[in-house]
Amino acid sequence: PSHSLNGGSLYSVQLKGNRLSGTFPSRISNSIRKLDLSFNEFSGSLPELSVSSNIEDFRVCGNRLTGSVPHTLVTQQRQLQKLHLSENSFEGIIPAFPSKSEVTELKLSNNKFIGPLNSVMLNLSPTTLNIFEVTGNKFTGTIPATIGSLTNMHTLKVDEMQLIGELPTEFGQMTALTQLEISGNLVQGRIPTQFGNLSALRILRFERNQITGTVP
Repeated sequence: PSHSLNGGSLYSVQLKGNRLSGTFPSRISNSIRKLDLSFNEFSGSLPELSVSSNIEDFRVCGNRLTGSVPHTLVTQQRQLQKLHLSENSFEGIIPAFPSKSEVTELKLSNNKFIGPLNSVMLNLSPTTLNIFEVTGNKFTGTIPATIGSLTNMHTLKVDEMQLIGELPTEFGQMTALTQLEISGNLVQGRIPTQFGNLSALRILRFERNQITGTVP
């Protein structure tokens, strides 16, 4: 049966880590700014959100959700800051974020998303994005040189996919980076000397690629 989170004055709904099941709520109140239903047993697909929604923080990691990501969740939510969809069975192409998106955290790991990696990063603000985790999907292509503009990012995880090409020298501009994981791809070439600029880096994982040469 259809059900909703449609209380007129609800501001925050946090039900993470229970055993809630059934299909995802078919309607979400426009008043809700934070919705965290992570690590439950919801199934089915996500509903389209109202264009007048005020959602800022949307988290559904670790459920049994399927289908594609609703366009209105990505393209119409200009206040969206945190989008966590990891550990489900979503598939297809991620819709393009609106220009000057204010997303700070994007977590899509371990789904079945496809398409070029740079299309996912399109329109994400280089000054606000802090976390980008897309491990274990089917994204393809190279790591774009524009990655260097993400100067406030501290976590980048693009493991276990089908990425090719070389590590861009622009990585050296990401001086806030503390965690970088690119394992299990087809990346080749040398590690750029510019990696020596990453003084904040604490975790570096390049296992199972085709990288050659010496460590700078």
